[in-house]
Amino acid sequence: MQGPEQFATKGVNGTIFVRPDHIVIRRKRALLAIMSQGLKRTTEKELALDQVAGVQLKQATTFVNGYIRLSIAGQTEPAGGGLDAAQDEDAIMFTVKQQPGFEWAKELIDRHRAAAQAGDPTSPTTNG
Repeated sequence: MQGPEQFATKGVNGTIFVRPDHIVIRRKRALLAIMSQGLKRTTEKELALDQVAGVQLKQATTFVNGYIRLSIAGQTEPAGGGLDAAQDEDAIMFTVKQQPGFEWAKELIDRHRAAAQAGDPTSPTTNG
């Protein structure tokens, strides 16, 4: 299924914007975000697509939020699961209702990364 080149979806503690050459994680400075991310966290983080080494998606259930976590090249992977994801600046939590948007975000990131690695001349991440 062919989809849009750009996509955004909102989760419990932030919104992810997926574009062909970069990804943005944006958080509101609401009480929940401050409690989980702390006061020192930035409200927006932008990552070039080539900085992303992988994407982990943990399914949500009725009682437990899921999450999408970006693995950043050169950084150590967090050892924990959902509790650590709530405090990870490279992760966004989501509910069962929000999950389809995050599944599509992961697929789109994977597609953009594959196109860039294959040297697709239409991909803005290549230097062709």
